[in-house]
Amino acid sequence: TATDESELSVQQEIGIVVENVNDAPSLTGVLESVTISSGEYIFKTLQLSDVISDSDIDFGDVLTYEFGIVNDFFEWIDTSSNVIPVPELPGTLSYTVSGDSLTFQGTFDASEEGFWKLGVKASDTENLFTVAEFIIDVESPPPALPRLLILSENVDDFSFEGSSQNDPIT
Repeated sequence: TATDESELSVQQEIGIVVENVNDAPSLTGVLESVTISSGEYIFKTLQLSDVISDSDIDFGDVLTYEFGIVNDFFEWIDTSSNVIPVPELPGTLSYTVSGDSLTFQGTFDASEEGFWKLGVKASDTENLFTVAEFIIDVESPPPALPRLLILSENVDDFSFEGSSQNDPIT
């Protein structure tokens, strides 16, 4: 309603539509780092909804997930959007995504010891995304401990089995 000095007024109804603005998915938690020995089998399932959320889900947004290696600048690596193809994942590492669960499994060999920065990329329907990163630390396996073999009841009659590195046994 608008009124002038003479108290004449006019009234007009107007409609205002407030539309949702798409927001990128966001991190709400942290993926735990993992330490394993080379040659050790790893099988791990992550609930992605525990660490990634999307405030636009109520407006029909759907998240899709990818798994890959993250480079030193924490950028996602790929030809189009920086994702390394699955065949270049380390060791025999493979993965599956089902709903909001990511399962990865495999082994790393001795040549792959070190830190691997891996990540889960969550993209919404308008290709806005976030990346939840974590590290797999692949260490050398602990050395085998020598075993004492008792060959007879005579205390002087024994031998050791262990590494072939001629390590002194004390």
